[in-house]
Amino acid sequence: MNASRTLHAFTGRALVLGFGCIGQALLPLLLRHLALRPDQITIVKPGPHGLDAARAAGVHCVVQAVTRDNLHAVLAPRLAAGDLLLNLAVDVSSV
Repeated sequence: MNASRTLHAFTGRALVLGFGCIGQALLPLLLRHLALRPDQITIVKPGPHGLDAARAAGVHCVVQAVTRDNLHAVLAPRLAAGDLLLNLAVDVSSV
């Protein structure tokens, strides 16, 4: 197997909605292959469980449920043109 390598240097911010098993598996790949720094990533999820790995990596974590009523208030300050939104939450519609 080839040594780990950076495939793309992403300069924007990444917002990850949800951080279950897929998010936990994806975080090291984002850090390694997109050369994201921990300070470029924010994770938003409704409960505190499962955030230990993200916090240990230095990633900013927000414990807050995203609802129809607070969607814009939660996302707007954390996203701008060119940023990356990864919706990994099973209860937040991407529509």
